[in-house]
Amino acid sequence: ERMLMRQAIAERRETAYARMKRGSRATRISSVKNVERLIGELPLGKFTVDTLQRYQVQRLKEGAAASTINNETGVIRSILTETKLWGRLGDGFRRLKANKHVGRNWTMEEIEAVLATAADGKHVWYLLPVLQLAFETGMRHGEIRCLRRRSFDFSRHTIIVERSTTKTEAGQRTVPMNSTAEYIARQILAEAEQLGSTRPEHFVFQASTRYKPRRLD
Repeated sequence: ERMLMRQAIAERRETAYARMKRGSRATRISSVKNVERLIGELPLGKFTVDTLQRYQVQRLKEGAAASTINNETGVIRSILTETKLWGRLGDGFRRLKANKHVGRNWTMEEIEAVLATAADGKHVWYLLPVLQLAFETGMRHGEIRCLRRRSFDFSRHTIIVERSTTKTEAGQRTVPMNSTAEYIARQILAEAEQLGSTRPEHFVFQASTRYKPRRLD
C-alpha cells in the first residue's frame, strides 16, 4: 500500500511490459507516462474513485481523447488489481464513453510512441520517414505511396498529389510543406535515388518491396 504508483510502473517496465509485443508495449509505455506525470507520487493505498475521476477530468482538460484516457485508467486498474487494492474502490468508477465512429487527432504521446517503434531499426527503410511525412502534411497513405519524384516542388514548398491518388474532384491537389516536411522529403528522395528512382516520373517507392531496415538520420 505504501508503494508509489511510479514505483509500481517502474517494476512492470522491467517485467510485464518488457514481454509485450512491440506495438502493445509502445502503447502501454505511452499510457503510463501520463499516469506517472499526474499521480506517480501517490501511494497505491491512497487511490480512490475520486482520484480516478479527477484524473479523467484533468486529462480531458488537456485535450486527451476518451479512449486514450480509458487506456490510462486501465493501467491504473491493472496495477491496483495485481496488488489486491482495486476491490476497495467498489463499483463507483466508470470508464469514459468513447465514440468509436468519429475520428480524432492523435495525441503527442501516441505520435511519439508510433515513431519510436518505426525507428527501432527492424522495419523497412521508408517506414519512419513516411510516418513523419504523414504527420507533418496530413497526407493519406495512398497519396504518399504513389508519390513520384516530380511530385515535390521545393521552390514552392509544396507536394503535388495527382488525381489518381486523391479523393478530390480536381485534377490534383497541392499540399504545403513546412521546413520539417521538406527535410524529410529530401531524405526520402536521396534514399530512393540510391534504389533506382532517378527520373521525374519514377515512383519514389518503386523499390519499396526491398527490405532494408535502417534509420534515416
